[in-house]
Amino acid sequence: MKHINIIVFLLISFSAKAQVDKDSDLFVEFKKQDSVFFERGFNLCDLVYLENHISDDLKFYHDQSGFQDRIAFFENTKKYICSNSERKPIRKVDPNSLEVFPLHNNGVLYGAIQKGIHYFYLREEGKEDLWTSTAKFTTVWVLENEIWKVSEVLSYDHQNPIAESPQNGTEELWASQDVRFESKGVSLAGTIYKPKNALAAVVLVHGSDQVPRMTEFAKLLAKNGISVLTYDKRGVGESGGVYAGPEVGTNNIDPVNLTLLADDASAAVDLLHQQNKNIPIGLVGFSQAGWIIPMAANKNSLVDFMVLFSCPTITTLEQLRFQFYTDGQADFWDNHTEEDARYHIKHDDDRYQFKSTDPKVALSRLAIPGLWLFGEKDIQIPVGLCVEQLNSLKVQGKPYEYSLFSTLGHNTASSKITAPVDIAVQWIKQKALDIK
Repeated sequence: MKHINIIVFLLISFSAKAQVDKDSDLFVEFKKQDSVFFERGFNLCDLVYLENHISDDLKFYHDQSGFQDRIAFFENTKKYICSNSERKPIRKVDPNSLEVFPLHNNGVLYGAIQKGIHYFYLREEGKEDLWTSTAKFTTVWVLENEIWKVSEVLSYDHQNPIAESPQNGTEELWASQDVRFESKGVSLAGTIYKPKNALAAVVLVHGSDQVPRMTEFAKLLAKNGISVLTYDKRGVGESGGVYAGPEVGTNNIDPVNLTLLADDASAAVDLLHQQNKNIPIGLVGFSQAGWIIPMAANKNSLVDFMVLFSCPTITTLEQLRFQFYTDGQADFWDNHTEEDARYHIKHDDDRYQFKSTDPKVALSRLAIPGLWLFGEKDIQIPVGLCVEQLNSLKVQGKPYEYSLFSTLGHNTASSKITAPVDIAVQWIKQKALDIK
């Protein structure tokens, strides 16, 4: 049991060497390493990532299931953590519990010891996450070929849920506050969901319909440590103003309306910043928000990042040409080629005459990171063309990323397949740590 003795010796020695300050770069780095390791390797079951971030001589000590070497740990993860996506164990850390102690060799940092408390849940579709246990952990990180890897782990003091604990009731995991704010002479109504120790804050930006505040999506983000402001769209619900859209006989994608909606999003950012001044703030949006978010981010320097679900990078008129051509055919891509679709996007006559909005103009001026999530079966926006345009912006040095989902359409944020939202949550957490 030589390795247990090493860890125990190090734990006893903590009194001689204080942990690093929680504002230090080292603490932030290992807070990020812990977050990414467990989110990708445990919660999302990215087994390739996991395999590349555990040492060859990994030693894992568990107070209930015994000792595991690298092979046993990896096989048990596949068998018990990643085998059933319908009943998925989830790990969440208590960020206030984290401590980091550096390991040096002749003044050179080669590793670190990280201590903390984490919570485990069972996630099932359509249900709130069920809290199953709490435990303490101690992780030894070592630097191998410029990659931080997990070398040794103690997982101990596992406890069953305590009924009165805030972790056992989602209603207590965050505070909610109904708010009103002004934008271009109109009062807009919304709700802020503020979890304890939020890592980041976001404003939710609507799609094209008469969308009220997006409560369930906001709660999902709040459960993941992200503060959220969601509001009733202008002219919808308790918000003042006039809604524009085809169902009421008006154009909701002309430049005047898109600019107005961008002003609303920017005003929402200002309000959210008042309550979240020490964490990064982003915009998260859907569909039509692909034109609104870049405009709002250009208007407001408080915006640090953006996440766009099924959002176009093409112009508003190009999008209409594509949508009219696909004509709601769910099997459109089974019977048409990319070349065929692009021809019609470029050459079809416009059914409506108004000045087109090109989001690439605003995107070319931004320097903030952005993540797009696309369903390859989308018949509202031409994903292949949007990806090509994002790649062109990336060549220009823009910090833009995208993820593709072969079985999804325009529903990347609302499908039973949760991978797009899971990836977006993890991406936000990573960017928050990078920016902070």
